[in-house]
Amino acid sequence: MNGVYVVFKKELLDTLRDRRTLIAMVLVPLLLFPVIFVGSNWLVQSQMEEAAEETLQVAVVGEDGQAPPSSFRKQVASAPNVEVVDALPVDTARARVKDGSLDAAIVFGASFRQQVEAKQAGTVNLIYETEDDFDVLVDRIRPLLDQYEQQLLRARFDAMGLSTEATQAVTVREENLASEEAQMAQRIGGFLPYIFLLFCFMGAMYPALDMGAGEKERGTLEPLLTAPVSRYQFLVGKTLTITLTGLFAAVVSILSIMGSVWLIEDIPESMLETALNILSPGVIGVLLSLLVPLTVFFAAAQLSLSFYAKSYKEAQSTVSPLLIVVLVPAVAGILPGISLNTTTALIPVLNVALATKDVLAGTLGLGHLALVYLSLLGLAAASLVVCMYVIRSERVLFRT
Repeated sequence: MNGVYVVFKKELLDTLRDRRTLIAMVLVPLLLFPVIFVGSNWLVQSQMEEAAEETLQVAVVGEDGQAPPSSFRKQVASAPNVEVVDALPVDTARARVKDGSLDAAIVFGASFRQQVEAKQAGTVNLIYETEDDFDVLVDRIRPLLDQYEQQLLRARFDAMGLSTEATQAVTVREENLASEEAQMAQRIGGFLPYIFLLFCFMGAMYPALDMGAGEKERGTLEPLLTAPVSRYQFLVGKTLTITLTGLFAAVVSILSIMGSVWLIEDIPESMLETALNILSPGVIGVLLSLLVPLTVFFAAAQLSLSFYAKSYKEAQSTVSPLLIVVLVPAVAGILPGISLNTTTALIPVLNVALATKDVLAGTLGLGHLALVYLSLLGLAAASLVVCMYVIRSERVLFRT
């Protein structure tokens, strides 16, 4: 074991001196999520506030020269930050919306008044131009039309001696028995595995590339192999270092997410407490126990490919595409209808993604958990055997 410690200490010190590894392991996960969560939230809020305060130019016109209802025109004119443009032909209003000199046009049909008097639905066209499904402009104008419709309905029902409640024959009261914590756990469990699997793989990749192909290029691999340590100790020491960096990157990413949630302004306190309760130390401990054997697999697989490659560049081009192979099962775990069962518990990466969702929701069964561990431990052991073969075979290790 002394040989393992010597190799581990040497590789760990070399890793901590490598700038690329430190960036992938610490800097990126530490800064990325505050920028994404806090920055995007601030940007969206500022854009929405700016759009809500912008003065809208809205034309209120009627088809075929008909005057629009004066009550509606007054309602629009009294709305905050809205200016009404009158006396425009419909074609002109449409053209001005198209060229941007008008924000929107509300066009009442030529028969609107007759339709309303006949207790029919009057035709109104709302004309605007936007490629954004969440455009604040539409959200500001549409309520004005809804309010006017309610006024017409109240007048119509009053004339008939009826209450507006007469249009509502059934009142549905929804009662979701799932707790707020369980619902949020399901949402968090969808993207959390994707995040820590990504950084776990990335955190292990650069040390693995450097310990294999990097040392071959620098000419430092041969002296290591002739050192008084066995190939087994050599493998274990390197694998432990790579596993540690991968796990560290995953932990930093989780802590960064938790810290980012704290930094978001205007987040409801109940939601914040629920999120922190879900990500309790016990839950994080279970997640790390799932990540350990998977990270050992990442480490051994990447190290094998790194040793097999003739150069650092070849190793990088071989290992990097594997990230897609890892993320596809992680994304599949988000899809509806896919849950942890006897079959999916044996599929690497997917089982971790699904088990994470169940752990967060508190619904993970011990039988399925045992199958997940069995699958991951078997995968880790197989990858170590392959890596041991590569290290022992000088024909593979120093191929030309």
